[in-house]
Amino acid sequence: MTTLLLWTCTVLTAGLAAYALGHYLCAAVFAVARIRPRTFDDAPEHPVTVLVPARNEDERTVRVVRSLLAQDHTGALRVVLLLADGDDTALPFLRAAYPDAALDEPAPRSVVPLARAPGREVDVAFTAAGSKADKVNWMVPR
Repeated sequence: MTTLLLWTCTVLTAGLAAYALGHYLCAAVFAVARIRPRTFDDAPEHPVTVLVPARNEDERTVRVVRSLLAQDHTGALRVVLLLADGDDTALPFLRAAYPDAALDEPAPRSVVPLARAPGREVDVAFTAAGSKADKVNWMVPR
């Protein structure tokens, strides 16, 4: 009986030691990975589209658009605001920030250009959908 108990304790101790060693090895790998300098010289220049589902975000919508346009991505960038309809509270702020955009009477299920710059474009999509998932699912095939 004591031999069986001693053997069980030895096996469990060895197993726990191996388990702890595995954790120490993982911690060492993460520590070394953080020390290594990262370079972004080979940043991809692929075009990127950012879908922003929003609902009644007021002036935050303009800040989000400006923040996305200020990114240092070297490739083309397209930002699409996904709004449900023309009653969204963000529209007055978008009209004030982008007076040349045709946001007066948006048609349901339409995409309206908001701003254009070399390599950058912003659109507002009126999806006639309520949930974020429905807005994204409406826009993805386009």
